[in-house]
Amino acid sequence: MITASKLSAAQKELADRFESALGVQWVNDAGKWVNRIKKQFGKSARVSAEVESALKESRINSTPAQYAEQIWKEFAP
Repeated sequence: MITASKLSAAQKELADRFESALGVQWVNDAGKWVNRIKKQFGKSARVSAEVESALKESRINSTPAQYAEQIWKEFAP
C-alpha cells in the first residue's frame, strides 16, 4: 500500500484488516478507508470489526464494501 508509510502501526494494522475483509474491492476503496482510518480511527475500527463479524456469520447480502459503507453511515462518530 502506497500510503502505508504515512500511517501509525495501529492504523496500518487496521488498514490491513480492511484490505483482508474487503478483498478485491479494497483496490477501489483503499483511499477512502485510509482517510477514514486517519480521521476517525475508533469508528473505523468498529466498522472493521462489524464487517469481519458479518463475514464470519454470512450476514452480508451485498458485497463487503457495500456493507462496510452502510455500517459507516449507521454508526455514530
